[in-house]
Amino acid sequence: MPNVSVIMSTYKEDPALVESSLDSILNQTYRDFELLVVIDCPENHAVRALLNKKQQEDSRITVIQNQENLGLVASLNRALDMAKGQYICRMDADDISMPNRIKTQLTFLTEHDLDLIGGRMTVVDEDGNDLYDIPQPPVNPESVARALRWNNCVPHPTWFGKKTLFQQSYRTIPLCEDYDFLLRASLSGARIANCDSIVLKYRMTAGSISRTSLYRQFLYQRYITKAYRRHEVANPREAKQYVNSSYSESKATRYEQANNTFNGLLNSLSERNILRSIAYSFRLLFCSASYLNKIVRLALVSMN
Repeated sequence: MPNVSVIMSTYKEDPALVESSLDSILNQTYRDFELLVVIDCPENHAVRALLNKKQQEDSRITVIQNQENLGLVASLNRALDMAKGQYICRMDADDISMPNRIKTQLTFLTEHDLDLIGGRMTVVDEDGNDLYDIPQPPVNPESVARALRWNNCVPHPTWFGKKTLFQQSYRTIPLCEDYDFLLRASLSGARIANCDSIVLKYRMTAGSISRTSLYRQFLYQRYITKAYRRHEVANPREAKQYVNSSYSESKATRYEQANNTFNGLLNSLSERNILRSIAYSFRLLFCSASYLNKIVRLALVSMN
C-alpha cells in the first residue's frame, strides 16, 4: 500500500502541459506513492490517450474517468475516496512539482507534527519561463491561523497533508473550495503550516480565472473570512446570496484591470525596474477599491 496518494484532476488542459505535470510527479526522488488522475472532460480524448499510455508505463497511475463534467470539487472528492495512502498530495494538471517536493513536504509535516502544509511557488508563463517567486507565506501554525482571517495563505496546488484531515472533503463554495476547506480545518483544530521551500512551479495561463470569476472569488473570500473571524463555518447558500447581491459587471471589470496591474507590478519588482514599478503602483491606486482591499488583506497576511 502506498504511503502517499497524489491526486490530480484534468479538464481541458493541453496534453503537453499535462504530460509535463505527470512527469514531474513520476520523477520524484520519493518513490512510495500512487498517482490518481481524474478525467473531468470526457471529450478530451488526447489527454485520455496520454494517460492510457502513461498508465501502461507506470503501475502507480490510476485513471478515473468521469462520465460527465462534474467540476473540481466532485472530481477531487472522487480521487480522495479511492486514495490508499496515509498522506494526500495535491497536484494541478498544468503545474510542475520540484523533484524533491514529496520528500521535502513529508519530512516537514511529520517532523513538526502537522496536519496540512503548503509551500512556496515560482510563477512561470505558459512556456515554463520563470516570472517571479511568490513571497514567503506564514510558516508556523499560529501565524497561519491568524493569517487565514484575511486571506488564503496556503497555496492549494502545494497542499500535502494527512488523509484523515482530507476526509472532511471539499464543499461547493465556488472559486473558494480550497479556502473554505482550510477555514473549516482550522476551526476544527487542525495544525496547518507552510514549509519554507519552493516546491512547485505554478503556471499562469491564458485560461486562468476569468474577469467575472476573479471578482466573484473576491466576494466569496470576503464572506467566508467574515464567518471565520466569528469562529463560524460559512453557510454555502448564504454565501451565494451575498455574492449575487454584491456583484456588478463594472466592478468586475475594474477588479480585473487592477489584477493585471498588480501582476505587472510584481513582475517589474522581480526585474528591479524601479520606474515601471512606480508607474504600476500609481495606476493601481485608481483601479478598484475592492482590489485595494485585497492588497490590504495580503499585507495583513504578511504581518503574521
